Amino acid sequence: DDGQALKYFVAMAEKSAAMSAHAEAVSALDDARRHAERLPAEARDTAVLALAVRQAQSLHFLGRRQQIVDLLSMQRERLPQIQDRSLIAEYYFWLGFAHAWLGHREQALDQLQRSLTEATAAEDRAIAGRVHRALATEYVYSGKPLAEAVSHAREAAALLEQTDDRFWLSQALFTLSYCCIFAGDFASAL
Repeated sequence: DDGQALKYFVAMAEKSAAMSAHAEAVSALDDARRHAERLPAEARDTAVLALAVRQAQSLHFLGRRQQIVDLLSMQRERLPQIQDRSLIAEYYFWLGFAHAWLGHREQALDQLQRSLTEATAAEDRAIAGRVHRALATEYVYSGKPLAEAVSHAREAAALLEQTDDRFWLSQALFTLSYCCIFAGDFASAL
């Protein structure tokens, strides 16, 4: 049955990603999406989008950013059917983050701002923190005011300190130091 197969492939992908076996996680999530496409209509869009978002994370760690953009762009038509604002926020986060890595400044800022709007509405501190961290970096690279970059980095650290997500907290703290150095605030960088 597709529901059981989906659970199996998701569990396999999670275990693979936890061991940094991201190529295997991507493959398992491809298999899971094939099964999710055959779910009843009321569950299909959310399941497929959630799998694509999970896959985006592993693709990021494999350095396959254009593939993230392609994968998530193909799922855009599902967004109006999705009720979970945190899932929508994650979708826009990974899309914006991939655009940022690809140097697509306007698309990155647009998608990250959409993500922040959804994460804020969902009161999802973890995603909002990741978005603020990405915006801080993007502000530095796109020539935005450095004070705004520092502000985003501080907000990222503050939000992520309230979660169990130590990976993204470490990224936010690094970004805060980085932004402070660029802004000439060496004392705060420490």
